[in-house]
Amino acid sequence: RVILSAFAFFVFWSFYSVKSTDLTGWGYVSFNFSDHFVELGIQMLVGLFFVAIHYYSRELLMPLAEQLVKKKSTWSALQTHARMHRFCSAVFKFCYFLSISILGYFLLKDQEFFPGHFGGTGNLHKGLLATLYKPTDMNVINYYRIAAGYHWGEVFFQVLFELDRPDFYEMFLHHLTTVWLLTFSMVGHYHAWGAVVLFLHDISDVGTYMAKMSADTAKPVVVFLSWLVMCIKWGYWRLYCLATVISTVMLFYVEPNPEVVGSWCAPAASLFIVALSILYCLHLYWYCLFIQMGLRYANTGVAEDSQAN
Repeated sequence: RVILSAFAFFVFWSFYSVKSTDLTGWGYVSFNFSDHFVELGIQMLVGLFFVAIHYYSRELLMPLAEQLVKKKSTWSALQTHARMHRFCSAVFKFCYFLSISILGYFLLKDQEFFPGHFGGTGNLHKGLLATLYKPTDMNVINYYRIAAGYHWGEVFFQVLFELDRPDFYEMFLHHLTTVWLLTFSMVGHYHAWGAVVLFLHDISDVGTYMAKMSADTAKPVVVFLSWLVMCIKWGYWRLYCLATVISTVMLFYVEPNPEVVGSWCAPAASLFIVALSILYCLHLYWYCLFIQMGLRYANTGVAEDSQAN
């Protein structure tokens, strides 16, 4: 209840703070506030579509899981079934994140805000500043809409089907923080900001779900290589690249630019920084769990997803 109440407050404050901002002369084609609710509704419908795909793909993949997932005599039937469901979800998410990462790269690589350390040719600080004064490119909006819909779908799916998971509360906090950031950046027309955060999450999660698939199925060499790829990708994208995004937002907050500070940074930037910082702290926590899993595997030879278990 506390988490939901806080989330509702953040969403309300986001809409209020942006609605009360004077956007005249910023170069937008229009600023009809009701359009945001339409866009939010579209994203939620996309989310429900992803919920359906996730649910039915889990059922379709169950025969494959029965063949591949390792079983132990000490596990109950419920534990075995939960492991197979987890494997099926990991396959679905691996396919999604691989697809959206490829699509996202080709849609974003030529954008002026997509920097060299992301694989683009732009400049994060100058490019994001420039996007404040012009209409958002449709490639960015389309990528944003698909990715935002997926994350709304994760919220719905978790509430509907994963209430009994051990990691429910930390994942629910992560999903709510993510969709709040998506909602806020959409309302404020900061699709470019949201796009870079989405991309670094998407591409790092390819390694995450490859490792989750291998934990219950693969040979030791594959388990180790999957874990190593996951740690490298997370270290680069979620710890280094996300830190560069947060520091860029902070520069907008403190730099002496009257247009930016006067119309964007108070109070919106402080909320944006807080939410991104929550995500960053969660990433640090999970990265420590990944290292712990690797050390346990090296000492015992047991591949165990302690974050999900």
